[in-house]
Amino acid sequence: MRIGIDALPLLRSRTTGIQNHARGLCRSLAELAPQDEFLLFYERSARSLEDFDDSFVQSLGPNWRVVTGWVPGPTPRIARFCWQAWALPRLLERHAVRVYYSCTTHGPYRGRCPYAITIHDLAKEACGKNAAAPRDVSRLAERAERVFAVS
Repeated sequence: MRIGIDALPLLRSRTTGIQNHARGLCRSLAELAPQDEFLLFYERSARSLEDFDDSFVQSLGPNWRVVTGWVPGPTPRIARFCWQAWALPRLLERHAVRVYYSCTTHGPYRGRCPYAITIHDLAKEACGKNAAAPRDVSRLAERAERVFAVS
């Protein structure tokens, strides 16, 4: 099976909680499903290439590879919207991905590929410590097949 994963937290040199979560998940998938093909989708931009590091992905094995796309935009927010609304769904379709997973709240806004997302720090929102989730996060959560919360 061909599985797509949001590569953004896997290709950064700095360590964050989301990156630790994503790396742990990918290590487990590499052990549990060595026969599957994993495509790590990444939107290239000048900002995203500043701390690009693919050494972790290379350590996972030959059935893991990065698929990049580039979306121009006058601001990072508009470029991300274009990535999620048009470029990512087209790439998922072109590469015949059966399921997509994002350990961030960046996923396809449309398309036929089912997907799951993880929302971090949701407990703060449930307790009223944060404002409501941004509209794009709510939209992704409504369309997702599964939503995971790790807080």
